[in-house]
Amino acid sequence: MKLYLGHPDSIYRLAARMIAAIAGAIALAIIAIYRAVLSPMLVALFGRACRFEPSCSKYAELAIMRHGIVRGGAMAAWRLARCHPYGAHGFDPVPTSAGATARTSGRI
Repeated sequence: MKLYLGHPDSIYRLAARMIAAIAGAIALAIIAIYRAVLSPMLVALFGRACRFEPSCSKYAELAIMRHGIVRGGAMAAWRLARCHPYGAHGFDPVPTSAGATARTSGRI
């Protein structure tokens, strides 16, 4: 008796989703470790220095949870690139749709 798993492409899609889910979980674990261990040390040494609300680590966590590891990771990297002394500041929420990032990135 032959086991039918559907179209062969569906197996690759399932594998890709599983890999993305595992990568997302690893990224979220790294962010959680950073927030629990490294962030309190940085605050103790230099004081609170976040330019944006929510903080970059919270933004990365929300972006990965809402948009996945690839799109959310890119959004988090773009947010970190904007975090410098001459950059913008203020409230900068994670967009609900990925296309909104390009439209709202200049407005804060």
